[in-house]
Amino acid sequence: MPRTDVLAPVSAWLVDVQEQIRADFGWCESDDLDSALAVRKAADIHPFWSVDNRLKTLTAVRDKLLADQAPVVVLGAAVEVGDMEILAELGPHLVAADGSVGILAELDSVCDLAGGQGDDPAGGVGGGVAGGDHWARLALVVSDADGWPYLQLAVEREVPIALHAHGDNHAEVASALHRWSDGNPPAIFLTHQTSKDLEGMYNPGGFTDGDRAICLLLALGVTPERLIPVGYDEHTFGRWSAVSDEAIKRRKLGWMAKILDHLGFGDGER
Repeated sequence: MPRTDVLAPVSAWLVDVQEQIRADFGWCESDDLDSALAVRKAADIHPFWSVDNRLKTLTAVRDKLLADQAPVVVLGAAVEVGDMEILAELGPHLVAADGSVGILAELDSVCDLAGGQGDDPAGGVGGGVAGGDHWARLALVVSDADGWPYLQLAVEREVPIALHAHGDNHAEVASALHRWSDGNPPAIFLTHQTSKDLEGMYNPGGFTDGDRAICLLLALGVTPERLIPVGYDEHTFGRWSAVSDEAIKRRKLGWMAKILDHLGFGDGER
C-alpha cells in the first residue's frame, strides 16, 4: 500500500507555517487542496505516474541520496557559475530548485569554452566538471512547474521531478504533465501544501521551491550536515526565478528565509 509517512516533515512547524503564509497573503487552504486533487487526478491518468510508481520514484531518489555520505548541494534561484566550483572540490549529489537547473546548461557552455574536462590549467569550473558530469550528479528537481524552459532540460535527461501543487498552479502542472505524457515521460512524485493526508502525495513542509527542497531532503533522511545550499539569497531576485510582482516576491523570500532559519540554515548556510 502507498505510504503517506515516507516524506513526513521533520518538524510540525514546517507544515503549520504554511497556514501563517496563507493568512499573510490572503490565500485559502481550500484552493491548495483543490489544486492538489486536480494535479493528482492529472497524474493518475498516465500508468507511468500511478501511485505505486510515484512511490517507487520517491524511494529510488531516497536510496540514491542515502547510499553514500557525499554532500548534497541544493541549487537555489540565485546560483551562478562561479558557485559551481564546489562540484570539483566535493563531488556532491545535486538537487535543483526548479529553474535553477538552468545553471547546469550554462555550465555546459563554460565547459565547452574551457576545452573539456581536465583542460583548464587553473583547475576551475571548466576543468573540474566538464563532459556533462554535473548532469549525472543531478538527483532531483523540486518544481512547481514554472521553471521553464530550464525544467525541460532535466526532463530530457530523465531526472526525477518532485512536482508541487499549490493554489494557483494546477493548470500549469496539468499542462506540464500533458506535455510529458508522450514519448519518454519523466519519473515524478507529488507534493502539496495542505494540512490533509492525501494518498499518493506528500507534504514535507516549506513554501518556496528553494526551502521546500531543503525540507524534502531532510524528510528523506539526508542529515543537515550533508546539505549545502548554494544560490540562496533572501535579498536577491535570482535570475532562475520568475518575478511577476517584486513586492510579493520579496515577501515570499522573507518567508523562505524564516523557514531556513528554523532549519538552521540562516543566510543560506548552516
